Amino acid sequence: MSVTKCELCGRHEDTHSQSQIGFQLKLRSVNGAPRRLLCVNCIAYLKYHKGISFEQAKEKRTGRELRLAKSAKFSGDCDCCNRQNLMVKNSTFRSGEFRAKVCEACRAFIYAHPDLSLDQIMNERDWKSQSPEKYRFSNFSVIPLEERVATRIDGKWNENKYSCRRCGEQKLIRNPKYHLCSPCTNKEQFIGETCECCQTVADGTFAMTRVHESESNSKRKTRLYCMNCRARMLRFGIGSSKLKALLSIKNCEICDRELRFGREGGNAFSIDHNHETGHIRGVLCANCNKAEGYISNISEDPIVWINKLSEYLQR
Repeated sequence: MSVTKCELCGRHEDTHSQSQIGFQLKLRSVNGAPRRLLCVNCIAYLKYHKGISFEQAKEKRTGRELRLAKSAKFSGDCDCCNRQNLMVKNSTFRSGEFRAKVCEACRAFIYAHPDLSLDQIMNERDWKSQSPEKYRFSNFSVIPLEERVATRIDGKWNENKYSCRRCGEQKLIRNPKYHLCSPCTNKEQFIGETCECCQTVADGTFAMTRVHESESNSKRKTRLYCMNCRARMLRFGIGSSKLKALLSIKNCEICDRELRFGREGGNAFSIDHNHETGHIRGVLCANCNKAEGYISNISEDPIVWINKLSEYLQR
């Protein structure tokens, strides 16, 4: 399939459009030059630099798509963790201290550790996965460029639904490279990363999310959380430090049963709170939490009811 390219920078229309309005090619004559097929960025470049020839402009513009698309993601190798074939982005950190091509997980790590230098960050993020079969996107081959689903059509999101290669459901495709929907992408792209709260390592069975948090010194940090921890933070209106303190409790505060975090069953980890005020009372196992909820909702005084229950059981 023939691909139409810009005659100046060499870029062409693809599914990963680098512009909010889509990549556009126009047949234009700029500064009295012959009509050529140019992208909107190159047209603006030629209008601004009127004193250079087309050959000089082409030498400066060819092969600069990564620089021109500095605010967009593209497929490449991460400079930080050295993993390959990821969705990466050229970013400048710490007011121009250094610039790197990093994946989302490494970007979150850099924001979360403002005191580390780039060399220290690279040493920390050098990937040493113990389960190569779980390597991100390893189960899916790359879709050829000409067969990918266009995520944008004329600058607007493609709202048509297609079958996701991972879950098989009809959904919007937001990762055309591997033909994955957004939920499946969030499960795959953070494999091997650790949740900031519960320290659970993502294995591809659950999603992770990147959260921007404001610190007391007005700086923003980016952290990675599993969806379970993020849901608890939003549900109870607490921060990561408070949730970490709750997760550090290993036994039920009523029956002293050992808690199992992230699992179903009677000893599953449960945060007990007042449904009327939202105040968090403590951490219980699932059985005690259900019993406490039932006793609290009975008509008479719970203490009186418990005493009656104790007398009944003794009979």
